[in-house]
Amino acid sequence: MPVSIHKLEDAPIVVSHAIQDDTDVIEHTIAVNAAIAAVLDQQTEKVFLIMDLRDISLEFGDLIQVATLSARGPDNLLHHPNIRENLFVLRDGLLRMAVKGLDNVMFGLLQTRTFDTVEEAVSYCREKLASKV
Repeated sequence: MPVSIHKLEDAPIVVSHAIQDDTDVIEHTIAVNAAIAAVLDQQTEKVFLIMDLRDISLEFGDLIQVATLSARGPDNLLHHPNIRENLFVLRDGLLRMAVKGLDNVMFGLLQTRTFDTVEEAVSYCREKLASKV
């Protein structure tokens, strides 16, 4: 499968790393979303979801389809009840703009944050967790 997913042992943080492959973009998105949802379903508390998409690059039309499928589709992964916050690690400028656009009514007013590295995203999560204590 074109995604690796793991939960940090010491914090409610799930990190996924998607890798682009030759499959159809929608097929790929459905497979990745299902794999991430399966991990989220097993969580006993809300988690930060860090989606590392640095190895993904999409055309504009594909971005709209992926965003719609992930935020408003039948399984709408990004609105999963066990997600505390959606965080994205991105390299691609167009993808970064698309993620920021998820705060639109069309996508369910998703609040997201973007980072350049997974380490920055994990650090952000740890700071948020520490400030709640």
